[in-house]
Amino acid sequence: MGTELTFFDMGSQDINDYNFTLLKEESVNNELCYVIKAVPKKIEFYNDITIWIRKTNYIPIKAVFYDTKGQYLKQGLFMNVKNVQGIKHAHSY
Repeated sequence: MGTELTFFDMGSQDINDYNFTLLKEESVNNELCYVIKAVPKKIEFYNDITIWIRKTNYIPIKAVFYDTKGQYLKQGLFMNVKNVQGIKHAHSY
């Protein structure tokens, strides 16, 4: 895909496969966000993912991924929100 993000990262995930914890509220790019820690119930790809969700529209703006050993692996920034066939999507470009 020309990025460090994998098809797993970009695909749909079942929220029932994760435990979520609200860590705090914080601004990213002047947008107030909820900071949420997502821990998979079965660790396959990541130990956990920290996600910044915009409070205005609940679309992610940032995600930080930690490998199966809990070490920082990579992050994704999704600054642009585009309307695609009536559905808002976050884009990294």
